[in-house]
Amino acid sequence: MRRPQVSQALIYLADLQRETLHLLTGQGLDAAGEPGGEEAGIKIEGTLPGRAYQYGQILHGGRSDPEEQQWWVPLLNGTERLGVLRLTTQADDARTRENMELLASLLALIIVSKRQSSDSYARLMRTEPLNIAAEMQWHLMPPPTYADSRVAISAAMEPAHHVSGDAYDYATAGSVVHVSIFDAMGHDTAAGLTAALAMGTCRNTRHHADGLPVPETLRRLIHTLRDYHDGQLQDDATILICRWLGPADAPVADETDRT
Repeated sequence: MRRPQVSQALIYLADLQRETLHLLTGQGLDAAGEPGGEEAGIKIEGTLPGRAYQYGQILHGGRSDPEEQQWWVPLLNGTERLGVLRLTTQADDARTRENMELLASLLALIIVSKRQSSDSYARLMRTEPLNIAAEMQWHLMPPPTYADSRVAISAAMEPAHHVSGDAYDYATAGSVVHVSIFDAMGHDTAAGLTAALAMGTCRNTRHHADGLPVPETLRRLIHTLRDYHDGQLQDDATILICRWLGPADAPVADETDRT
């Protein structure tokens, strides 16, 4: 089998607000030190790498010298966009493009498998410090994008570094899709705790008593919050709980297309 003719590979990961692509060098506490003359940050809006990231397409970046050319390749975890690769190759044919896609898929799997236990990844994703509530919520919430053959779900949280009592959750079970949105009153840690507790209650109900009507899930959620507040509901909260019963998810030819 012919070896992929890739002479250089650079990894750029999107920040929490999906505004900038940051070079992952593996150096320093944020894994972004010593860029070696390369661009450390690239804006997503209005740039070629940003377009590859936004549209999920391999884009030609021009020639780095007469014998080599550069490509911007999206890094995808199913439908979740992680960032882009900048690859330098000698060839420009179907086999080279296939190898670039395979390399991007492999690197995306490695990044996703390591990010939950990596402080360097967490630092690289931030352009400013998170408040305590945001620290909790971003670790509790699922990825912001999901899609299968029946449904597409996408979420955004702003201000991303100060989300406080706001949170979202979703999950699938057979033909059922669950979506929940939480908005606890306040912009402090107490609001974050209330939203986290509400999310945990909804998940616990789904995992151990799936099939209950939505009003019963809401009743259990209110009961849990009252227990936490010594029998009183001290704060207001807006909670949206949706359960969609659709057709079974159809199999896809390529499992990398799914989250």
